[in-house]
Amino acid sequence: MLICLSSGWLFANHWTPDDSTYEDNMPLTGVIQINGVEQQSTTLEVGVFCGDECRGSGMPIYFFPTQRYVVQLLIFGETGHQLTFKLYDHALGQELNLVSPETVTFNSDGTVPCPTLTFWISQKMVATIGFRTNRVMRTT
Repeated sequence: MLICLSSGWLFANHWTPDDSTYEDNMPLTGVIQINGVEQQSTTLEVGVFCGDECRGSGMPIYFFPTQRYVVQLLIFGETGHQLTFKLYDHALGQELNLVSPETVTFNSDGTVPCPTLTFWISQKMVATIGFRTNRVMRTT
């Protein structure tokens, strides 16, 4: 039996993707680190974007077997779309001003790399999101 705890009911997602626009989706699972410290909070939200269009978002849940706060994202798109990531802090009520030089390419054939994204929030604060590979699923 797996147990996951979430306080997602406390906060509505800041970003909401339109899941009816694209036939394919790509799941990614990861953890958030800020300044090298893995975050143990359910108040952060990761948003995934292609340009200005939200393609996925998720907030961490507590995954009891690993005792980690894990973000599970379901990203919608088409092969070749370049994806960028944003971070929103629900406790502060604001999007963190971050820049990521890295992108992820949406790939509908299931060969998704394991990205680690580093965001520079300020000169003193760095956020890293590490993901593990999942298979792409069709929503037909």
